[in-house]
Amino acid sequence: MTKLKKGQRVIRERSNRASANAVDNAAQELLQKLTHDLGERVKELNCLYGISNLAERQGISLEEIIKGIVDLIPPAWQYPDITCARIVLEGQEFRTENFRETAWKQASDINLQGDRIGTLEVCYLEEKPEMDEGPFLKEERNLINAIAERSGRIVERKLAEEALQKSERELAIRNRISNIFLTVTDDEMYGEVLQVLLEATESRYGVFGYIDENRAFVCPSMTRDIWEQCQVPEKTVVFPRETWGGIWGRALIEKKSLYANEGLRVPEGHISIQRVLVVPIMYHGNTIGLLEVANKATDYNEKDQRFLETIADHIAPVLYARLQQERHERTRKQAEEALLRQRDNLVSIMEAMGDGIYIANRQYGIEYTNPALRKEFGPVEGKKCYEYFHDQNEPCPWCRNEEVFAGKTVRWEWYSPKNQRTYDLMDSPLKNPDGSILKLEISRDITESKRLDQLKDE
Repeated sequence: MTKLKKGQRVIRERSNRASANAVDNAAQELLQKLTHDLGERVKELNCLYGISNLAERQGISLEEIIKGIVDLIPPAWQYPDITCARIVLEGQEFRTENFRETAWKQASDINLQGDRIGTLEVCYLEEKPEMDEGPFLKEERNLINAIAERSGRIVERKLAEEALQKSERELAIRNRISNIFLTVTDDEMYGEVLQVLLEATESRYGVFGYIDENRAFVCPSMTRDIWEQCQVPEKTVVFPRETWGGIWGRALIEKKSLYANEGLRVPEGHISIQRVLVVPIMYHGNTIGLLEVANKATDYNEKDQRFLETIADHIAPVLYARLQQERHERTRKQAEEALLRQRDNLVSIMEAMGDGIYIANRQYGIEYTNPALRKEFGPVEGKKCYEYFHDQNEPCPWCRNEEVFAGKTVRWEWYSPKNQRTYDLMDSPLKNPDGSILKLEISRDITESKRLDQLKDE
């Protein structure tokens, strides 16, 4: 019997050792996988970080950036030694030295303002085991899409930068216009630019306007004295799409420059126009504005048209950026105003509530208390929340702020030794117009209901 027990014990010990070894092996395999996955993510981040560094480098050309992006790609993929890459951008090809198109390929479009302008391709030179997308990981699909999307943004930015840099090397007239765009921040800019164009083309009258978000043509600046002279009934500077007419309307609709030196008709009361040249301002195929000059002493010709088209091309990326900035600014202000209105409405509601309410920031500073709370706990007088409610000199160990500022709504119960009352607390994140987060706490006195519950239990 003793030998039998000894044998059973030995078997159990061996079994335990085998189980422990199996657990160790599984843990080691998991650790290896996690380490490998982490290494892959680090490679991907290094690639994106390298692209950002390239894009921010001063004096670097677009071609140098694209070539640099291509060279950064192979080290970010799972098998760097057999990875090659190519970017085809508007007819130009940038490739790694080892590039060869194979059956094991990933591709992603490079877009500019929604239009496809190129392709990014990554190939393996050898067959590898099947993963999520052929031999490629799903993370590599995400990465190639991110690189293509970032490349499109870089191309857009570099095109705008190079257009501005080129314009600064052009004639003095373009430099004057650039200076106006940079220094005149309101709609007076349009009048300043128009005056330069009138002088340059020896024209008496003119218009410089833009297309707004409603596709109406807006003329912030006509020739400065033209408004008083024009006797057209119900004259306006905003022209909806359905009202576009005459030679300027054709230029906007047909997206082409036009000039005429005779046979011009104008509405009754309009200033007499004998000669006119109109050039639409185009940005990536879209009409964003219009330049018009009129009543030159001699006929307009192809040379005048080419000059004004050059100015329009010079203006286009800067005007587009300005319009986008103004629209974003209007949208931002509207959003801020809406948030402020919501905040005012919220304050009105909170002021009238019987429950205690306060708002605090991440530094525990109390930014608002409603009358119900002040009645219960007194004036804040600059105290932190842990001082005001708990007579503490430092944040409370049970504080739920971290959860709230992480985006969670937390409900909990709190007993106040100060007034010997029990409260049902609801803590929620509250977003400021500037994007920062505050904590909104609503406290409901449940002392009596707790007492009644205890009486029922008894």
